[in-house]
Amino acid sequence: MKKIGYIILFLILMNISYNSYAENNNDNLKETILKIYNEAHKDSTAWNRMAEMCDLFGPRLTGSENLNNALKWAEKKMKEDGLSNVVADEIELPQWVRGKEYFRIVSPWSAEIPMLALGGSIGTNGKVLKGKVIPIKSKEDLELKKDLVKNNIVLYDENYVDYGHNVQYRAWGASWAAKYSAIASIIRPVTPKSSQNPHTGVMRYIDTIPKIPHLSLTDEGANLLRRLYERGVIPEVEIYMEAREENPRTSCNLMGEYRGTSNADEIVACGGHSDSWDAGIGTGAHDDASACIASWEAVKLLKRLGLKTKRTIRTVLWADEEYRQTGGKKYAEKHGKEPHFGLLEFDSGCFTPNSVGFTGPDSLYEKLKSYESYFSIIDTSFNVHKGGGGVDVSPMKDLGFPVLGLGTKNDSYFIYHHSPLDVPEAVNPKELNDCVATIAIIMYIYANL
Repeated sequence: MKKIGYIILFLILMNISYNSYAENNNDNLKETILKIYNEAHKDSTAWNRMAEMCDLFGPRLTGSENLNNALKWAEKKMKEDGLSNVVADEIELPQWVRGKEYFRIVSPWSAEIPMLALGGSIGTNGKVLKGKVIPIKSKEDLELKKDLVKNNIVLYDENYVDYGHNVQYRAWGASWAAKYSAIASIIRPVTPKSSQNPHTGVMRYIDTIPKIPHLSLTDEGANLLRRLYERGVIPEVEIYMEAREENPRTSCNLMGEYRGTSNADEIVACGGHSDSWDAGIGTGAHDDASACIASWEAVKLLKRLGLKTKRTIRTVLWADEEYRQTGGKKYAEKHGKEPHFGLLEFDSGCFTPNSVGFTGPDSLYEKLKSYESYFSIIDTSFNVHKGGGGVDVSPMKDLGFPVLGLGTKNDSYFIYHHSPLDVPEAVNPKELNDCVATIAIIMYIYANL
């Protein structure tokens, strides 16, 4: 009996000792997270670097000189920051060029309306395309009016529902209209609020259907064309677009590392895409310069604080997310045999972080989920949920690697998205620092699991 009593006493003491150890560990982690948070918010370094990237190099269209110059600058800065294994991983990128463009209503009166050709569209072959505009309320309405649109210009005039719904007109509207012999197609901007700002973005052609020019107007311009049509006056317009494909261009995925300790050969990657659309003076501050800088600054922050992780953390600036997703595909081709413990993509707009999504083994998800409460320092509603990733990490997910995606409170994101409004001033410095802190906390926790 005495022996049993000693065993019970031993187990009780062990339990007390374990609980004390766990509490101390929890306290240590809380202190570390507070240290990360305070370091991330001590100044506006991240915002200034994001603005520098946007201001010095402008819009960074896939395959453009602007993008390559920005990546050379980032490579130099990463080396100055002391990151390890800074590599400009050479890839060939497609090159779509916008050129000059304009859209003008010529009847019943004359005025230019702001426009942006959609990425991948053909141009007007050096000529001014003239035609009458037929507003269409939906894809179903196009079927009903298919005889009216022949040799005319289709205007997709459905009001904004949400990005996922309305982007179908941007992506496939040209081929839908060309199927019925339209000569060009127009969309309303994919945004809840235009304010005389057209929004661009990638479009696609169906190979078996003739190609026609495809462009975005402003809400105000689309509304005018619709009102005229409803008054029995079919508006006549002129379109001029020099949009075209040019030869592919050498560019790179850029990466730098903070080396791990006991499991240094295993990689946890984080990053965003370096390219952006060329929407006037819109320089892709939200989409996706801030994400690139936030991920990069997060790794730099951990290094500066001397916070070690078991696994190596790699920050990546993927190229060509917007146009043909070359960067993510080439990364998987070149690095798909390296032991990645996970990859986090940030491409949800630079606002207050409120979630991280995870796609991977349930056992790993449960471990990450157990740390959910530690993110309350960022946002009290912050949650860890199943289902994460993004375009750039999707090819690695297809190879079986776990992927994560950072979510933000981005209710106003699509006001700025792919438009002239996506400038540094659209990004709140405190919210950018929140993103830096969140990514640093995720990396510190996840790379130590």
